[in-house]
Amino acid sequence: MLRTRQKTPALAALLATLLISGCAAESAEYSARLEVSNARAPLRVAWISRPAYVTQYRGVYVVDASVYDADCDIFQFSGSWYAYTGGYWYRASGYRGPYVAISVERVPERIFEVPSGHWKKGHPHGGPPGQMKKRGRGVAS
Repeated sequence: MLRTRQKTPALAALLATLLISGCAAESAEYSARLEVSNARAPLRVAWISRPAYVTQYRGVYVVDASVYDADCDIFQFSGSWYAYTGGYWYRASGYRGPYVAISVERVPERIFEVPSGHWKKGHPHGGPPGQMKKRGRGVAS
């Protein structure tokens, strides 16, 4: 958020300059667009080979981490692909993506039931960060 505030005056000055110079040149057309967003960028997954599964747990397929090059856990459930990394969840309709950020509430409960030993990095407190605390099993800070 701090970076956005620091850049805003500079962008405003640039836009003002463009608008003022546009008034002086009658035949010139100027267009400016400024977007500020805090949304997570889509996750990019580089697939080394077609997806393979390490295990299947109650309908959730745990994707073998050796077939993709991304620092995340990937699961396939009910026709959709779910990836977890850095505290964020992503969903795609196909394994190639695009993986779009989603809220944790949109992740199927069955994925959280996959034992922590089947996750690429394992999870503190027996499950994904935030979920165990949400369910009353987290460690108090």
